[in-house]
Amino acid sequence: MADAKKKNLTPKKSGAEKEFLPFVLPLLAIVVVIFLGWQWISLRTKDEGVVPETSEKIEITEISADEQAKLDNIAKGLGDFRTSVLTQKSLSLVGAAQVRYDFEGDKVYANVIANLPSPAAGTYYQVYLKEGGSEEWQKSEALALSKSGYLAQFVSAAGKLPIGVRVTLESAGTPAGENVLFEGEISAQ
Repeated sequence: MADAKKKNLTPKKSGAEKEFLPFVLPLLAIVVVIFLGWQWISLRTKDEGVVPETSEKIEITEISADEQAKLDNIAKGLGDFRTSVLTQKSLSLVGAAQVRYDFEGDKVYANVIANLPSPAAGTYYQVYLKEGGSEEWQKSEALALSKSGYLAQFVSAAGKLPIGVRVTLESAGTPAGENVLFEGEISAQ
């Protein structure tokens, strides 16, 4: 019996196992930590999608205080302005959109007003513009929630009429400008 107690029942390890086995688990843990860190950093710095830059066809500039006052009056329904109802392109969404606009000098002052439900998390409503005769839609401005619904304002040169107006639902998972909700145009008539 004494011999059985003295006998070691565990198998003997070879020299390679004694030298490398204690380093395998910590090395595996370090690799996992590095991988998870790389994933975390790549998600934090990921672009939300490639959006085409504005071309020289539609010039976007800062709106002056006088232009902003004119746009605010149109949004409030004050003064003489024209209205163009945008055609609904998506049957899955219940809502309405219109463009209120006015001409003054060589400029068009326009408000895009949309009565839409709140977008889902990670999505937003975006306005795209297209100069008359052009096939390329240019990203203009995101619709912002206001007292009268979602609102976007812009000023453009009257010489670029007709100006196409498009309202889209944007998200990180879809290409820019793909999910068209409403479409219409601003014309001189």
